Amino acid sequence: KWNVELEKKAQILSDQCRVGHDTNADRKIPKFQYVGQNWAGAKNINTGFQLWLDEYKNYDFYTRTCRMGQCGHYTQLVWEDTTDVGCGVTKCPNFPYGLSIVCNYGPG
Repeated sequence: KWNVELEKKAQILSDQCRVGHDTNADRKIPKFQYVGQNWAGAKNINTGFQLWLDEYKNYDFYTRTCRMGQCGHYTQLVWEDTTDVGCGVTKCPNFPYGLSIVCNYGPG
């Protein structure tokens, strides 16, 4: 379900228009002590989400592990224990990717 607290935390990071994740301490909320996070820089929201989804190619469904360690965004999207999500998006004028897209997931 949509979580406004997770959204607010995601928007704070997105508004910084920088590459990468923040710390769990920056994104945790009273309901969730550990919060997962996906970040993408992309020209549009669809492309950002597609980058995360495309990591399924690096996931081994038989061993339930990531090949090359490159599927954390994908596994966060499909993890069955996640109940809450909140996202933020910012158009960043001096950012090479155009948009900063952040989604926080509880629990992570």
